[in-house]
Amino acid sequence: MPKVKLVREGRTLEVEEGANLRMELLKAGVDVYRDVDTIANCRGNGLCGTCLVEVKPVEALTPVTVREKAKLWMYGERPLRYSCQSKVRGDCSVLSQPQLQQGWYSHPYYAHLKEDVERGSAREKA
Repeated sequence: MPKVKLVREGRTLEVEEGANLRMELLKAGVDVYRDVDTIANCRGNGLCGTCLVEVKPVEALTPVTVREKAKLWMYGERPLRYSCQSKVRGDCSVLSQPQLQQGWYSHPYYAHLKEDVERGSAREKA
């Protein structure tokens, strides 16, 4: 059974191979959505993009779907996926609610505040 390391939450889940990542995160009590998105989301149909997670390695999930390709291109090479469209195939690390806007985080002075699956949450480091 694949292990999913939850970076922000600081714990690890064991899930069935082929399990839907969004459903497993919700069952584990992970805040997949932000604020009003908890109510106003597409319920796992891959339409809204509010269940975005950062995953490493991306090969641990099923290939990117057409619905994801239509929206994920705007984030460049970041290993982002819609949890509702992803099925777990192997061990991985997941950062829920990743920072999407770079804004002032892109300045080198604030680089230590950026979030990353490998480094964990910026709040954990502060």
